[in-house]
This record gives sequence, structure tokens and C-alpha cells, in this order.
Amino acid sequence: MANKKLITSALGRFSNSTSTDGDTSFKKDNTADYTVKKKVEGKYKLHRMLYLVIFFVIIIALCAILMNISPFVIALVPVFAWMIWFFTHRYVDIQYSYAIEDGALIATEIYGEKADKLLLHIKMPSIIKTAPYEGAYKREIDSMTDVAQRVEVVGSMSDLDIYCSIFRTEDGKTGLFFFNGTEKTLRAFRYYNSENTIINIKK
Repeated sequence: MANKKLITSALGRFSNSTSTDGDTSFKKDNTADYTVKKKVEGKYKLHRMLYLVIFFVIIIALCAILMNISPFVIALVPVFAWMIWFFTHRYVDIQYSYAIEDGALIATEIYGEKADKLLLHIKMPSIIKTAPYEGAYKREIDSMTDVAQRVEVVGSMSDLDIYCSIFRTEDGKTGLFFFNGTEKTLRAFRYYNSENTIINIKK
């Protein structure tokens, strides 16, 4: 049986055109994707530490239970430990990914390259404005009080290359999309919304 393909990008099961165009799609200005690991800090760091504590407590308890049944059954502990790790560790091994293709913006949360969850899927014309999350633009965004949806697909909100897109949800409300901007992905944003995309050119 073939190994299951790892999930490494938002251009996975939520994608459309790239799967048929192949690698040539990424030579176009209207297609791009970017994936970043979530930085181990804050609540995420605490969750990872708690996970390890709980994991080892479970394994120790399992050893004690199996020892009472039979000393020979203790040999099954590594199997049980591997199974628990395989199905649960992915949720403390998080990456974020976003992609622009076929006129749409797709964002996902990836768990250990084994599973993913769709965070956002909108048409590019629904984006009102894209700008660096700094200076006057940051103050403008932080002052917004009517935000119905907030999506962050960044390594950390303290990163220096964060951009924010203001978009309209399907029910006409305001949403914010925070992402790490790269030259390729920003070029795709500009392709669809040239008048409303502000790029910070750093020297």
C-alpha cells in the first residue's frame, strides 16, 4: 500500500486548477502559496508542554496496568505509545498555509502534515484592501470594532513581514486575514487587486 501523501500546502484537497496545470501554474502571477510553522510561544507553547506531560503520565499508567495483568504484556507498551503519539501529536505540530489560485484565496491549518482544516476560502474580489500590518495601517486595522471574522496564518503575530487583508464575508460583514507576505504571494494579491494592494518595499 502506498504511503499517504503529506499535506504541505493549502493547495491540497481544497484546491482546483493547480492540480491540473501542474508546476507551470506557479510561473503565473495569479498563483502562489506559502506555508509557515507556528512559532512555539504563548498558549501554544503551554499546550505542547501539557501534551508531553499528559502523554508520559498515560504511558506510565499504562505500564502499571499491564504489569498487573502480566509482565509479558508490558512488551505492548511501545505499540500503544506509538499509536497514541501518531493520532494525537499532530495537534501540537501546527503549520499555517495560504494560497491564491483560480481567483480565490484559500487558508488552512495543517496538523503534523497528516490532516488539515479549512480556515478561509473567499474570492479575491471580496478583498477590500491589503496592506502591511504596521504604522498607520496597523492603527487603522486595530481600531476596527465591527470585525466578524479574524484569520491568522502567520508564524507569529510578532513577525516583521505581516500583511493584513480586509475582506467582506458572504453575509456582508468585515473580515481580517493576517499573513506572512512574500514577493510571490504579494504579486498575486496585486494581480487581482492592484488598486487596493499596498506593498511595503524595504531597502
